[in-house]
Amino acid sequence: MAEETVGKPKKPFYKKWWFWLIVVIVVAAAASGGGGGGTETAKAPQSSESTATETEGAATEDGKAEEAPALPKVGDKYTTEKFEISIISVETKEKVGSEFFEEKPAEGGEYVAVRWKYKNISKEPIGMFSTPSLKLLNPDDVKFDADIGASSAYATELDLTAKIVSDLNPGITVEDAQVFEVEKGSFDKATWQVLVDADKDVTFALK
Repeated sequence: MAEETVGKPKKPFYKKWWFWLIVVIVVAAAASGGGGGGTETAKAPQSSESTATETEGAATEDGKAEEAPALPKVGDKYTTEKFEISIISVETKEKVGSEFFEEKPAEGGEYVAVRWKYKNISKEPIGMFSTPSLKLLNPDDVKFDADIGASSAYATELDLTAKIVSDLNPGITVEDAQVFEVEKGSFDKATWQVLVDADKDVTFALK
């Protein structure tokens, strides 16, 4: 009968030194990797926030630097290549004209009378079809043309020097006026504007 060999009982694997060495290595690697990822994640928002702040600051600075210049106002002079232009006055009227040539707005309307002047600063005469003209702008940028009859009647009240059929010669300044019919109560100097259609269009603020 063969003799049975009785050996020593084997140690569980979790009690062996190499198992714990592997555990330590895995944990160390995980800690190293996680720490790296956490560092990157923590830095990313900070970097993004810093960039956004810098961008906003640049936009604000650029916005201030690139702000459109203020519009010329009533009484100011604006110079284009060919003309020196200024608005003298803007007022509302219930009627315009003289005793024998009077115009009144239609029901529900009122007149906006604009007096202005312009000078030929070029070196050549300017024909009647190339001289400036006016339009009235409401807050919605709707353009109103002058009322011809009311403008003609208003001219009888004033000592205007605008050229009708002749050229405007160099160095000559003329005064003109236009009247616009608008809805009564709608006109407000704070929000309406006058557009001068010349060799370069220019918009005047009224207040």
